[in-house]
Amino acid sequence: MKRSTPKPAAKKTTVKTTTTTKRVPQTQTKKPPTVSSVPSITMPNPIDPGNTIPAGSGVDSKVLIMLGYMLSQPNYFAAIYRVLLTLGITFPSFTSPINQVMYGTHVIMLPRPFVVSYTYTINNRVFNLPRDAKKLAIYVSQHMNQFSIVAKFLTQLGASFPVDGTGRIIGFNVFNVMYRFPHAITTTIFIGSKRFALPRDISLLLTAIKHNPTMFFELQMTLEAFGVKFIKTGAGSTQAVYSGKNTMCSQDVR
Repeated sequence: MKRSTPKPAAKKTTVKTTTTTKRVPQTQTKKPPTVSSVPSITMPNPIDPGNTIPAGSGVDSKVLIMLGYMLSQPNYFAAIYRVLLTLGITFPSFTSPINQVMYGTHVIMLPRPFVVSYTYTINNRVFNLPRDAKKLAIYVSQHMNQFSIVAKFLTQLGASFPVDGTGRIIGFNVFNVMYRFPHAITTTIFIGSKRFALPRDISLLLTAIKHNPTMFFELQMTLEAFGVKFIKTGAGSTQAVYSGKNTMCSQDVR
């Protein structure tokens, strides 16, 4: 009977990156909002050539790490994107494959094209975002009763919803690109037999869900899209702020 001997452990190898950066004229960009947390995802394999990102001096190592996350975990791009913004990364476009990104005056070439793609289906209509974002904006403006459903999906991508002077939603901003609705959005919410037209009846709706945690969480994203801000003020207590007026919403959030 042959006795097998264990193979010696493989030696650790260090991977070096080459310097291939380009210089372009300095441009002024708006400072992105601060992101307080980094997504919990698997670290890319540093010895995988597919995730090796060449960069030269002056490029923060955190930038390369997060770009490695982006390449190895494309499904987490919506979260990783916000972190990359805080690090100073800018992207040329999201409607076509991304071959390079900007870091200050540096052009960082990616080892392979990166495609941002989120598929969303509603009423048998398929939209691939951000490529079909304009089509989705047209669809929502023609089907305002479905806005609440679409808003939940867009919020998961980090979208924001600008409003006009009357509180109507005029479009959505996703990945720092604004997509306008052909017609400003209003929507209707039913609670039992009661009908609430948004944004006109937002204050009445907040009062109606004041002691209804289930309905509150169901409508929270829709209300936030219309500009309502929710602030936790204590155990089980949330303050809703809309148009400069405060409405207390008390519910058990534990």
